[in-house]
Amino acid sequence: MVMADQAPAPTPLPWFWVIAAAITLISVLIAGWRFWRGGAPGIAAPAPTTMVCLDRASLVHARLAGATLADVSLRGADLSGAELSGTDLSGADLRGARLRGAVLVGANLTGACLLGADLADAVITSAILTDVRHDPHTFARCISDAPSPSPAVPAADVPPVGVTQHVT
Repeated sequence: MVMADQAPAPTPLPWFWVIAAAITLISVLIAGWRFWRGGAPGIAAPAPTTMVCLDRASLVHARLAGATLADVSLRGADLSGAELSGTDLSGADLRGARLRGAVLVGANLTGACLLGADLADAVITSAILTDVRHDPHTFARCISDAPSPSPAVPAADVPPVGVTQHVT
């Protein structure tokens, strides 16, 4: 007999529900651990980050020393006089960018594209220039320790796009 001021006793869960809930909890914990370790089968890797586009941006005399601008599109951007010392510009697209008088001391330009870039009076020393795509005359009017094509090499042997190795 149930009294009016007392609630009925709860019905216990069947044993198979308790076991199913425990197995589900353990499976979720293991999947989460594998995901954070990076080895979860069947889980797709995160999508690559979207390239930031700063095409034709006016960054004249910008102070970007030590900034990370990896994989940024700076096509036709004006970076004249910009302070880019120690900046990570790896994979950046600097086609047609104006870098007149910019300071790129110790900058990382690995895989950057400098085709048509204006580097007149720019200071590019101790920079990492591995696999940089550039025109044969790109480094002609800047202060640089980058190797330039030798005038003794026949024109047929000089590719239209140069590849520069690591310079320290």
